[in-house]
Amino acid sequence: MRANSRFALRRRRRARIDLLLAALVVLAVAAAILVHQGSASPPAIATSSPRPTVVAFAQSYLNYLDGLQAAGSVPAATARVRSIVAGAPPIPSVARSGPLKLSALRVTDVRGALTAQAAAEGRDRAHTYGFSLALRYVSGRWTAVYLVPPDVPTITAKRAAPPATPPGLERAAADFALDYAAYREGVRRAPPTGAPTVMQQIAARSDPLASAAPSHVPPRLVSVQVGPAVDGAASASAVLSDHGRRLRFDFDLAQSGGRWLASGFPEAG
Repeated sequence: MRANSRFALRRRRRARIDLLLAALVVLAVAAAILVHQGSASPPAIATSSPRPTVVAFAQSYLNYLDGLQAAGSVPAATARVRSIVAGAPPIPSVARSGPLKLSALRVTDVRGALTAQAAAEGRDRAHTYGFSLALRYVSGRWTAVYLVPPDVPTITAKRAAPPATPPGLERAAADFALDYAAYREGVRRAPPTGAPTVMQQIAARSDPLASAAPSHVPPRLVSVQVGPAVDGAASASAVLSDHGRRLRFDFDLAQSGGRWLASGFPEAG
């Protein structure tokens, strides 16, 4: 009877071992399936920064704009982006001014995210060309999926030269600014010479410096900027220094009798 009990005990132990082995086999098979599925599915997060891709694309794209390479050779770009590149012609040779170099770059991304944006600028000696990119992380690498190219015709368009300042305009503006400030500082007894409107504003104390406390110190003209003259009228902005204090005011001028006179303060009142 004891022999039978020992035999039954051995059988139970062997059955438990067989169950453990079977469970281990099932776990191993399940783990292999999970590993296989994980390697076949796309990653849920980006494992690298988009910046190296943006730098390579930007430098190559600037070479295209500079006429050094073809549109199809721009790297890390979809067919759509390459068509956008080709659809915006390079900088005309007559508008180029030295080599076009990458001067600014900003990448906007969140670590692990599958999308990113970038903005870049290229400069030569005369112009700045800015463009922006949209990128996506696909199949383990970053790719440019959209491009907003620079407006080359607008950037390279020749700007019209500003009209020449009429003779005597700047001198008249500087003289009036200095005489007016000296009058309000108590250095000059008589008001400055001007058109009737500006004289009335000064008499009514509706001029810009009417409320300034006189220092009785001669003011010094720091700068006077005169705008373009249109139909015999122009505007001016003056800055003066008076014993460490800055005085700023604007006034208009008009032609009268062949000379320029201050015609009024636009901020009077």
